[in-house]
Amino acid sequence: MAKPERIRIDVWASLRPAIEAEIERTGLTAQEVVNIALADYFGLAPSGRVLSAKPSEATATTKSEAIVNDDDDYI
Repeated sequence: MAKPERIRIDVWASLRPAIEAEIERTGLTAQEVVNIALADYFGLAPSGRVLSAKPSEATATTKSEAIVNDDDDYI
């Protein structure tokens, strides 16, 4: 199993280009971009309440529909 440090580095390396692109596009800080992305992902309003009860696209995918990436960098 990979070390926790390696997993954190791999996650940051895969997310960094998308975060930097969003920073350039919106002018927000990295913290703001990440906070907004997490709130959108979990369907939360700024006060912490759920915006809607319907499942998001990310949670609606069944196990049989999941796309698996077999690249060497995949953890």
